[in-house]
Amino acid sequence: MKKFLALFLGFLLASSAFAADVSRWMTTDRGKKVHFQFHTNTSTVTVDTASASLRVVPDALILAISLWMPMDMPGGGHGSTDLDFAQKDDGSWLVTEIDFSMPGSWEVHVRFKDGDAGILKIYVDGG
Repeated sequence: MKKFLALFLGFLLASSAFAADVSRWMTTDRGKKVHFQFHTNTSTVTVDTASASLRVVPDALILAISLWMPMDMPGGGHGSTDLDFAQKDDGSWLVTEIDFSMPGSWEVHVRFKDGDAGILKIYVDGG
């Protein structure tokens, strides 16, 4: 039985290395906590990462989400139009069609219907 449990735990640990969402937290200007979960098959956010889930505490309506590469980065000043997102049945938000066009430091800007806003700074690997 001990061998079985050891093998089973080893299998779980090994399989989790192949698909791991990357989790990050942000605090908005007015104190909301936003949990980002980037859907990826690696241990980092890469240029291939195309979607993320967000959970806002307390719940709040999101007005817009966009990406920006700061001007001080080589090739910086890039940004996106507002990203597609939708609220799911569980109250979280699904963001789709994320396009990190190049590796480097990025900012995810989130604006809320009540006027609150926040920026998550994240490094994106080349993939």
